[in-house]
Amino acid sequence: MSEKTDALDGKTFFGEFGRKDEKVEGNDELIFKDGRFRSTVCDQYGFGDGDYTAAVKGDATAFEAETFSVNEGKIKWSGKIKGNVLHGTFTWHRPGKWYRVSKAPVEYWIRGQLKRS
Repeated sequence: MSEKTDALDGKTFFGEFGRKDEKVEGNDELIFKDGRFRSTVCDQYGFGDGDYTAAVKGDATAFEAETFSVNEGKIKWSGKIKGNVLHGTFTWHRPGKWYRVSKAPVEYWIRGQLKRS
């Protein structure tokens, strides 16, 4: 695999997500721009954009990213894009409070289609 962020730069995927092994919870847009990754549904929780990496192998592109929120922790993203379809997962690592340890990470699935401009 070769690392190549420009393989995804300028692309936006619109789709749905949910907790692992559960039904659809909502919709999201995943934006790849200028070497950065952003999930629009996570904006409401204070998550910003984060660096991403992409690796092309054959007709698929794999990606990984991390996004952070001061109050809500971090989310680790990974997935594959084949053609115009994205399939991936993300894990939300939520911080604890001073009186308890961090909450257990929550795993999600996500799938989407390339959004046409």
